[in-house]
Amino acid sequence: MKSLELRRWHIYILMFVAVIVPLLRPIGLPLRVGAQTRKVFDLLTRLRPGDVVNVSFDFQAPGLPELGPQLDVILPSFLERGIGVVAVAFHEEGVVYADTFVKKMINKGAKYGKDVLNLGFIPGGESALAAYAENVIGAAPRDYQGKPTAEYPIMKGINKITDFTMVIEMTSAPAGGIEVSGYVRQVVAGHGANLLVGSTALIVPRNMPYVESGQIKGIIAGLRGAAELETLFQKRGQATSLMDAQSLANVVVLVLMIAGNAFYFLSRRSARA
Repeated sequence: MKSLELRRWHIYILMFVAVIVPLLRPIGLPLRVGAQTRKVFDLLTRLRPGDVVNVSFDFQAPGLPELGPQLDVILPSFLERGIGVVAVAFHEEGVVYADTFVKKMINKGAKYGKDVLNLGFIPGGESALAAYAENVIGAAPRDYQGKPTAEYPIMKGINKITDFTMVIEMTSAPAGGIEVSGYVRQVVAGHGANLLVGSTALIVPRNMPYVESGQIKGIIAGLRGAAELETLFQKRGQATSLMDAQSLANVVVLVLMIAGNAFYFLSRRSARA
């Protein structure tokens, strides 16, 4: 019985090491980059200095582990290339994450009002989105800090949603926020804006028809999508660490299953002999 307990602790230690090592320092295990992620990467790298992107934070806490790493890849790449970011939330919880990631950009050198702006929460769901698409400043006359939106340099020339070079919807809907179909109706069908979606893995299949029809220009699929983007941007970060930890843990489980079955059949053969 004591030897059995020892074997259990060996397994616990192996699993602990397999998970903790990549989290402390990304290994960068080989990861095949999918066609959808390559498409997103191409769209992001086509943006030029001076372009302004609208990023909608329409998700709740359960979506953060997958959408957070996506934003940690995308937003710094915008800052490095001089691409402006206007954050907005149509879900009351999303505004918290908008504030968090805007502050991250500021800590990395972004100038508030020039490089990045947070318009805060706009209540009203899809109706509010429709009004925002028609008249951005009219729907959000003041930013998250309560100051007039029109006074910020980043908003110069921004009237309708199509004045943004790209609209990026970060979503975990239907868990929270406006459904992607709402963005397709109001932003794409209504105005012809370029829409990119960052999505939790669970709801990717329901949104693929919009990608295949061309209404969504590209979709980032969960944590793996974020790790694939890190590979393409050649920057190992949180997503790579988490995928490495997941992959190594799976390898440990697989090896233990094979070894356990091998020892079981060998012991049976020995017993018969």
